[in-house]
Amino acid sequence: MKLLICTQKVDKNDPVLGFFHRWLEEFAKHAEHVHVVALGVGEHTLPQNVTVYSLGKEVGRGNKLIFSFRFIRLIFSLRKEYDSVFVHMNPEYVVLGGLFWRALKKKVTLWYAHKSVTKLLALAPYFVEVIFTPSAQSLRLKTLKKKIMGHGIDTSFFLPQNAPLGPSVRCITVSRLSPVKQVDLIIRALSRLPSQVTLTVVGSGSLEYEEALREIGKEIGVSERISWLGALPQEKMREQLKDHHLFLHASETGSMDKAPLEALATGMPVVTTNIELCRATPGATIFSVADPSLYALEAQNVIDKALWNMPEVRESARSFIMENHNLTHLVQRIANYLSSAQ
Repeated sequence: MKLLICTQKVDKNDPVLGFFHRWLEEFAKHAEHVHVVALGVGEHTLPQNVTVYSLGKEVGRGNKLIFSFRFIRLIFSLRKEYDSVFVHMNPEYVVLGGLFWRALKKKVTLWYAHKSVTKLLALAPYFVEVIFTPSAQSLRLKTLKKKIMGHGIDTSFFLPQNAPLGPSVRCITVSRLSPVKQVDLIIRALSRLPSQVTLTVVGSGSLEYEEALREIGKEIGVSERISWLGALPQEKMREQLKDHHLFLHASETGSMDKAPLEALATGMPVVTTNIELCRATPGATIFSVADPSLYALEAQNVIDKALWNMPEVRESARSFIMENHNLTHLVQRIANYLSSAQ
């Protein structure tokens, strides 16, 4: 199989999209050659059978029209070098190249994981064979081409870890800072937990929302118990997970977010408002409604039992990820589909 992958960014140090570097490494194991077209390119160390092309955003060269022209020119010039196309998260690539790829009988697939249903996403089914998505709520578009695959968590990177020792209980949340992620709920719940419980917030987003969150912390008297680290690349984020006991998650999107799954891969228990995640991982994941008092109560139950020290809980968390959200298995399944579609 000769594969063309279209994505937003190739940069292993990017705090949001750095994970996709490992996806490319896995795809390289299943293809004769992988050509990658990205809007922007940063640091990468990929196998020899992977060639990366940039549309130039990392150096600020161009606007949407120019980037579109470069994209079309690239996929045309490479047309004899690939037989299948995998588009990651960007339906605009599908729409831009769709008619061209159809004329050349290329097999086109899209990976999409977001609650938004844009006009471009609505057009995507007309140009693709299938739209892969991690969970039922990760793709809200009604289409018969939806195929649920689970997330791609790098279980060779997020390895089981023993919980840190010490008198304090260290909680962590990893999230884009926006109202829909409900970090404010977690901060309000923190004020109802004992003073030895601390919170680390990893992520960036709306500066206005972050400032509002900091103000909430000051008003309810927990600001000194909160550490704000901003967005972190994968390696530094993994180190933070090693240094914490409990992952807190309160997103109201309904989708199965990637960050708590990465925590589960290390064996860390999770308190979440996502009922689907709790149903899938009983014992390792604790459900709470979006109420600060009730959320704090569920977190306190985890703390009282020190669930992070229970081997059966840690093994259950890790096993769930290995069986349902393993990156190696995910890419193998996608590659098998692309190969069989020839």
